[in-house]
Amino acid sequence: MGLLSKLFIFSAGAYAGAYASQNYDIPRMPSPSDVEKKILKYVEQYRKDEQYRKDGTIPSADSSPLADIEKKINEYIDQFRKGGSV
Repeated sequence: MGLLSKLFIFSAGAYAGAYASQNYDIPRMPSPSDVEKKILKYVEQYRKDEQYRKDGTIPSADSSPLADIEKKINEYIDQFRKGGSV
């Protein structure tokens, strides 16, 4: 009975899909690669900036009131890397 009921449901779905396709203007499904591109574009739109640069320094925020503090921190980081004392 289980196989017969599943076959009936599949047939009803296929019939409903064919009916809707013939009688209504249904847009085509985008390809999986198009969907992937849209998702990646959406994710990139809301991605936060990197907290640190590749060299380990903090990105400068010249328009920020904390720019002087960040410069000082970057100077301390550079001095520490060169082996000097802070």
